[in-house]
Amino acid sequence: MKAEMTSMLPFTAEDYLSPTGERIVADRYLLKDVKKETLQVGSLVVAVIDKKRALHELAKVVALNPEERKATVELRDGFKIELSYDHLDVLKETSPRQMWRRIAKGAATVTKDPKKWEERFYQLQSGWKYVPGGRINASMGTGIKTTSYNCFVIPNVGPTPRDYANSFGQTLEIQARSGGVGMNLSQVPPQGTLVPVSERSRKADLQLVLDVWHADLLDFLAEEYPNSTKVVRVSSEFLRAVEEGSDWTFYFPDHEVEGYDDIWTGSLDAWREKGLPVKQGETCPAEDLYAKILESGAVVVQDVIGVTLIPGDRRGTIANTLADMWEAMMDGKRVSVVLSSLRPRYSYVRGVNGRSSGAYTWGQLFDKGNQVFGQGFGPVGVGEIMSVGCQLTLQGGSRRGALMLILNDKHADIRKFITCKQVDGVITGANISVGISEEFMEAKKNGAKWTLGYPEISEMHEFNGDFQEWEKAGRKLVVSEEIPAEQMWDEIMESAWKSAEPGVVFMGRYNNMSNSHYFNKIVSTNPSRVN
Repeated sequence: MKAEMTSMLPFTAEDYLSPTGERIVADRYLLKDVKKETLQVGSLVVAVIDKKRALHELAKVVALNPEERKATVELRDGFKIELSYDHLDVLKETSPRQMWRRIAKGAATVTKDPKKWEERFYQLQSGWKYVPGGRINASMGTGIKTTSYNCFVIPNVGPTPRDYANSFGQTLEIQARSGGVGMNLSQVPPQGTLVPVSERSRKADLQLVLDVWHADLLDFLAEEYPNSTKVVRVSSEFLRAVEEGSDWTFYFPDHEVEGYDDIWTGSLDAWREKGLPVKQGETCPAEDLYAKILESGAVVVQDVIGVTLIPGDRRGTIANTLADMWEAMMDGKRVSVVLSSLRPRYSYVRGVNGRSSGAYTWGQLFDKGNQVFGQGFGPVGVGEIMSVGCQLTLQGGSRRGALMLILNDKHADIRKFITCKQVDGVITGANISVGISEEFMEAKKNGAKWTLGYPEISEMHEFNGDFQEWEKAGRKLVVSEEIPAEQMWDEIMESAWKSAEPGVVFMGRYNNMSNSHYFNKIVSTNPSRVN
């Protein structure tokens, strides 16, 4: 067939795909050599054509420039482009047949007769008769520390900013290993309770700092941070290069050095003083770079004063820094977050065989954190933070994380939650659902009123998010409003019509029918369910 002749992967009749299917399976599921150890002319690669839009295309390497670590690749339509090695993933598997064999072999390892079951598992998939879940395709049989389970429900998000950051950290760890996450936000106090809502600009409250040597600097200059002040920290070495009309080369520590996580503190000078290797990035005229810094509107400094936070280069330290930032702000402090400790975009991440989102993109998290602080947190604000993290997690190729946020039907902010996605740009990286109780459905059936509220803030640490259980124990809610149950149901339906969300999860019935009700209450669901 003519379509088969345009394929880049060596298909047979057994595993043929259309060009769209070919690109998706190569980008997301075929095993890759992210470290580029097998890169050569003729290699099939997934190439990042546009960093900003994370546009990935299947391509073939036609020339290599090892000195500059660049390769020329040719796309399906014959277009050629030169790209950095960092923007290429070499395909170790070049066909679905190889993927099926890897999955079959991995699945068969736990059987008593691996040889027999490997062949049976292979034949099950052959010809696309049976297609496992995407995370199984991506991880089974690879030996990489990623999960073949699609989704996980984490414990309820607690009531304090430190709790929000801890749950955020849990979410990052799961999503980095290719899992999706479901969570319940009902323990989060209503908006404006912990921190008053402020209408003023918060740009002066947070400085996002990147050093002039960092390989993400040009992307950082181009990025919009609407709630922060952008700062570039320059060195004497750079200023001298500007004066002398010399070139400037971007650097970053070699993160494959043994013990990198413990050694790297964010100081390039300290790293070099230990004689440790660095990786070179692009080179450009220092004077031109200085002009771009000034044109971007960034503040230029040689030192950072005040509360200065360094997020490290691990998911856990990023989450902890977010909590530290919020707690400093609650004390009335202005904060500087030095992003330079975070590795550049598309850098290799050991362990999960993945790539980094980049220092400048993690700046979006702290920028959103500053905005949410000014808006007084609340379930919608906390959901915004979780959503940003989901969008920043690269799970292989162009695939992002998956996230489900649930708020129970009696929470004081439930009506804000119901309508939040009618506003463009709010919680764009997650699905949302209302946790519906049997009591609410009974009230709707009988045309009764429905009370919304939250416990006294002094009791928030005793509250587990279950409003019915709280009231049955004789505990009181601070009532925020009382509306007809039918009206709230209509608001859910109208919002679902306008913005396709929220969904509903019949949480009361869910738990009544659960065969583990005696052991553990179900508080959320995974993001793969159909609302």
